[in-house]
Amino acid sequence: MEVAGVKHWLPDRWIAMTGWAENGRIAVQIFIVLSGYCLMMPVARSGDLKGGPTGFIQRRARRILPPYYAALAFALLVISCVPRMNIPRGVRWDSTLPAASWGVLVSHLLLLQDLSGDWLFKINYPMWSIAQEWQIYFAFVFILLPLWRTLGILAAVGFSFVLSVLLRHIPGYNLIDAAPEFLFLFSVGMFAAKVTFAEPSRWIVRLRERTPWGWLTLVSWLVYAIFAVRSPPGAVDSFRCAVSVGGIMLCTLVFCTGSVQRRQHHNLLLRFCEWKPMVVLGTFSYSLYLVHAPILSMFTLPLLDRQVSALPAVLVQLCVAVPTATAFAYGFHLLFERPFMLGHPGNLKRAEKAAILDPAP
Repeated sequence: MEVAGVKHWLPDRWIAMTGWAENGRIAVQIFIVLSGYCLMMPVARSGDLKGGPTGFIQRRARRILPPYYAALAFALLVISCVPRMNIPRGVRWDSTLPAASWGVLVSHLLLLQDLSGDWLFKINYPMWSIAQEWQIYFAFVFILLPLWRTLGILAAVGFSFVLSVLLRHIPGYNLIDAAPEFLFLFSVGMFAAKVTFAEPSRWIVRLRERTPWGWLTLVSWLVYAIFAVRSPPGAVDSFRCAVSVGGIMLCTLVFCTGSVQRRQHHNLLLRFCEWKPMVVLGTFSYSLYLVHAPILSMFTLPLLDRQVSALPAVLVQLCVAVPTATAFAYGFHLLFERPFMLGHPGNLKRAEKAAILDPAP
């Protein structure tokens, strides 16, 4: 509800019932675990990082930086060309202002905006997490992978947990809003990939085969949902939430991957993830994440200025603003994201497409 920009028109009882949806950081936490899982999969299988650290950073730069800079330019263009986007209105967009200082601009260009509360949410507030993700890539290849190779995966997870705690308590420097716990969540994804794809060792085999991953997944999601609904907005500590999300996603990933490996496609969670609308939305979800905030705000602010009543305003947001943001994000994806997705079928030659559609036995 908060993401759709309809909170301002909801009665108090509805706000109380939907407060759990305001914590958009949960979605980012889930994504960070998935990122660690996906990037660790080929390493867990082969033991090597293709192209070494340099090749990895180059591939990630090609994948995330062109859409990021295009979205940054789009947000700056909107702020400079739409006057009401520069005037605080008591909405989430206010955190993006002012957007024109040198510190804000340089920090966003270098993806360092998460290092200061004065830069964190400026220009386009969802972009703070892209800086976090970019920095985690370097920690992955230069810290976590060497720890994994020398001391094991548990050492990498333990180190990331301790470092995440320490970074939240640096004297005279507040990094809590920058979510240092994301490093720990990334390592949880690495651990899930190690459990499901690595060459079997005795303790991993026992963990993988003897743990009731399906029941743990079901119970953990139910418990989390109960606490999320009962907790008022902002009442849950971000670090405790991250630890909970990490545990839930570990169970979920191992359970779903195990189902695929055993060709058990009947479980509802896996079927939902493979549902075609979800797959299509996932192809351009990065673009949607990058551009949704300015577009939704361009609808929210005029409605507030004209004091539109609740029902029409909610209908405009849900039936016009959200579809508009989604359609724009897809066009943005085609222009600025898809050309840089090396594995996308649209970017492959005809022979390569045929190999994907009809793989050799």
